[in-house]
Amino acid sequence: MIHIIIFSFNRALQLEALLSSIQCHWQKTNYKLSVLYNTSGDDFQKGYDILQKEYPAYEFIKETRKTSGYHVSDYMTPYNLKKLLKYHHIRKQKSNFRDLLNNMLATSSCEYTMYLTDDSAFIRDVELSKNDLAFIEQNPDINQISLRLGKNITERPASIPVNNGKLEWDFHNHRDARSWGYNFSVDAHIYSTKQCLKLQSKIIYANPTTLEANIVHYVMPRNLMDHGLTYEYPFILSFPINMVQEIADNESMGISIEDLNNYYLEGKRLEYIVPDEILEFQQYPETVYLCKNGQKELLKLK
Repeated sequence: MIHIIIFSFNRALQLEALLSSIQCHWQKTNYKLSVLYNTSGDDFQKGYDILQKEYPAYEFIKETRKTSGYHVSDYMTPYNLKKLLKYHHIRKQKSNFRDLLNNMLATSSCEYTMYLTDDSAFIRDVELSKNDLAFIEQNPDINQISLRLGKNITERPASIPVNNGKLEWDFHNHRDARSWGYNFSVDAHIYSTKQCLKLQSKIIYANPTTLEANIVHYVMPRNLMDHGLTYEYPFILSFPINMVQEIADNESMGISIEDLNNYYLEGKRLEYIVPDEILEFQQYPETVYLCKNGQKELLKLK
């Protein structure tokens, strides 16, 4: 079984769109779903309270404030010490995000784990067979499955062929090809749960952004999580219509998180417009739909 863990902050409207897409497109693959979330105020919390009632089968875990450093053992490795000296913002944890996530992995009964961010949505049915997942078990320290890549995703190296609807590659051979050379992602890559726990227990991180960055910097020189398998067409797209974190300079469209939250509290739901031709995982649409009581209205983003 796959443990889907979604990271969310102040984005109930987008999270609902993702959860709705999972219910629609994951009917043929066994999974457990947990949402690890946080909010910056009562109005945002109201959105998650509504979500928990709408999706009672899913687990919602909220972070709590934390201003302490890491456990003393986390300071004992050269890798962590270098990170702490170089990046001031990770020296103290603002929440118990790492403790919660590591505990979720340690207590999980699922063999596989997939992380997601809340501004994405599945666009076609996911049907993973035992043979598909057995690919990870063949070499759990090395092998992973991506649901967000595909043959037409920009910068796919010509040396990665399509074979019976699948693509396989070694990340270290394609470091200049963006996603094809980036060993770890919090966007729809499936890993061995034991391998994730082993890495995350020894590496410091404070949020989804530093989780991804610090794991990548650790596994790349060691060629861990280095062999990927994906499918001819992507199953999921990202729609970064606004930004809620300030650690990484990721591109977004800058729509007010307050406005989007108010739409959700008013009973409106978000529907993305999927392009006919998909060349990128991240999409920047000019419009989206806001839906309520069977009616749709266009919301202009540009």
